[in-house]
Amino acid sequence: MERIARGGILVGLALASSTSAIGPHLTMSGLSGELAGGAERPTAHLRLPSAAPARRVRVPGLPGNAASLPAACVHSVPNGATVDATTNSVLLNGSIIAQYAPCSGQMASTGPTAAVPSTSGYSEYWYQNFASQLSSGDHIDYLTSSWTVPPGPTGSIGDLVFLWDGVLSSDSTVLIQPVLQWGDTCQWTEIGQSNPACDNGNNNGQQWILASWYVNLYQGAFYSAPVGASANDQIYGTSWLTNQVNGYQTWSVVAYDSNTGQSSYFNIYYSTVDWTQGYPGVLEWLSGSSCNQLPNSSGIEFSSITAAHGYPNYTALSLGWQPFAPNNYCDFSQANVVGDLLLLWSTSATCSGC
Repeated sequence: MERIARGGILVGLALASSTSAIGPHLTMSGLSGELAGGAERPTAHLRLPSAAPARRVRVPGLPGNAASLPAACVHSVPNGATVDATTNSVLLNGSIIAQYAPCSGQMASTGPTAAVPSTSGYSEYWYQNFASQLSSGDHIDYLTSSWTVPPGPTGSIGDLVFLWDGVLSSDSTVLIQPVLQWGDTCQWTEIGQSNPACDNGNNNGQQWILASWYVNLYQGAFYSAPVGASANDQIYGTSWLTNQVNGYQTWSVVAYDSNTGQSSYFNIYYSTVDWTQGYPGVLEWLSGSSCNQLPNSSGIEFSSITAAHGYPNYTALSLGWQPFAPNNYCDFSQANVVGDLLLLWSTSATCSGC
């Protein structure tokens, strides 16, 4: 195994071996929602979100038509903040700036087969990805990949596209991911954060933005303050374990645009999780009525991929990234070219199953 440096953005390892393909979804199984351990629990004024309980928000990484959470369980945090997921608190510069009520009861109906209402108008959900799953007893402590922002879709307003890499827990309930997104995110702004997708002439979210996400089906979702991105910008998505003490971990999640120098990033503090599922490249597409609602290109290439384990002395993992797609709508296909992973499509194809 090649020893790699701790921290920063790691690049350029060719990865190879074999593993079964898996989907990039969270599932409603495994986690009880009540965490054990003796970590100090901060106390603060309880700040309840003002969103109406009935409204739901589309969240990256959730399966099928259940790809949403109650709006009151989806929270924006400032860049550089730490989400204490043991208490649903948000800290910035050592001070608690927000704390949220538990959301497990509100999310009990969501899952891969749940029929959930949506006010966003998205009718379908399609995806393709590369993935790898580690054997029991091992776990991913670091994952990074890079991709170029494609031209936006030319189809109707209402498209929602997520492009991301990330790490998923062994029981498929907890996900961390740097995300490039096209679509309506105006409803997500909170804690006084400015969302460029809403501030650009109320453009209905029809532009690219970057944000880092933590999604937990038994707690809710947090995302860092979004920053704008443009076609042809080079994106780096990196998630890595930065601390582990007494059964608790801290992860840093960064979505970085090397053309603008802007990042959307935060930290996650949580009880130790077996991070066994890695996703160096994922396309999620919600709407799905016409292929021209996909990015106006022939596909996306994820490169400079590195996965590592062995915190704090990270050692590169040699993984066989397996392609996966539940269908070939819009001529979906996948290719591995000397370690670079391609997710391909055709915007001119007829989507007979959409």
